[in-house]
Amino acid sequence: MYNDDFAFFEPPNRPAIETKLALFECASTPGGTQMTSTLRMRTASGWQIRTDRGAFTSDYAGQRGIHPGTHRIYAPGAAANSNLGIFGGGGSGRRFRDVTDGTTNTIIVHESAGRYQWLRRDRVSGSVVARPPEFGGWFDYWAGPSAGWMYGFEDNGLTTRGPRFLNASNKWANPFSFHTGGVQVALADGSARFLSDNMSNLVFIALCTRAGGEVVGEF
Repeated sequence: MYNDDFAFFEPPNRPAIETKLALFECASTPGGTQMTSTLRMRTASGWQIRTDRGAFTSDYAGQRGIHPGTHRIYAPGAAANSNLGIFGGGGSGRRFRDVTDGTTNTIIVHESAGRYQWLRRDRVSGSVVARPPEFGGWFDYWAGPSAGWMYGFEDNGLTTRGPRFLNASNKWANPFSFHTGGVQVALADGSARFLSDNMSNLVFIALCTRAGGEVVGEF
């Protein structure tokens, strides 16, 4: 949303973003989806944090691709834009013909649960740490830009860039679930798969890109 978002959040549209939708909620998320306490909106003068309203969250996020800085670590010398996912790169959308890696090898949506808070999983302590959500409702509510770049995190689930992509943090709409050992994803061919926390980073990166040219093995 650009120029002035306020019109989208006033009656009669405001009730829509304040409505809990089971479609966007994973049954494994403790307490289910929640309302954010604040809302970040874009106006002609820039971003604003609104404290007088919130919006319902989503446990799912669109796949934007691997953050360029992270991608360079794992794929040095790769062609420009080879890090982009289906929702990456701006523009008016993607068609099947744009997914040259194949729809069976490309993630379109993944779990990013619990985003009314910022959660990170500390592998060393074995604990989940909760913090207030960053940017108010941005990257949190179902009607917002709920798609983010994938970052690798260190074992604390906080520091970028590191070797952990799955279940490290829900920050920036990264893959995070309350399932044991992995996350659920939807592929562009309409199928759903469970990805293990221990899967190869290179395979995960290949699944995130729509035209990276990687060869994806079994996963």
